[in-house]
Amino acid sequence: MVFSPKTGVAALVLTNSGGDPSLLSTNLLAERIGASATPMSNPLTVVNAVLLGLTVGMAALLVTAAVRARRWASRRRAARRPRLVLRRVPLALVTVLGAVLPTLIWGAFSLQYWIVTAWLLPLLALFCLTCCVLGAVALGRRLWCFRRAGQATFAPVRPATADS
Repeated sequence: MVFSPKTGVAALVLTNSGGDPSLLSTNLLAERIGASATPMSNPLTVVNAVLLGLTVGMAALLVTAAVRARRWASRRRAARRPRLVLRRVPLALVTVLGAVLPTLIWGAFSLQYWIVTAWLLPLLALFCLTCCVLGAVALGRRLWCFRRAGQATFAPVRPATADS
């Protein structure tokens, strides 16, 4: 809270987010009485830049994994020991991480924490949704392509007839 005895104007700021409430209230008072305000910066600028970079990078990797799923499935079918469980763990971890990352930050799992995350750190929510959705798509596409590659490998071959 700040007060200007000369003009009789006061400013009160209550906040639950990052930043400097005293500077904000001083700037509000200065704006009201016509004085110059002190420039403020967003304390989460670097965090948002990192989260945006992570989101773009993760989206590129997961889209690549989904697009190359057919090639991945054919190589796994051709391998002597495909180690399928180990090959699917990274995509499963990314998908699960996207769902539980707000829990790791705020505490117990609740839909409320997703709302808080979306309100305070929207780029973190975007990163989590990217991991969940694209991770599930990439994992599902790999499983589907692997299953189809197996059906194509073991399909019976029909002998050629004289008519064809």
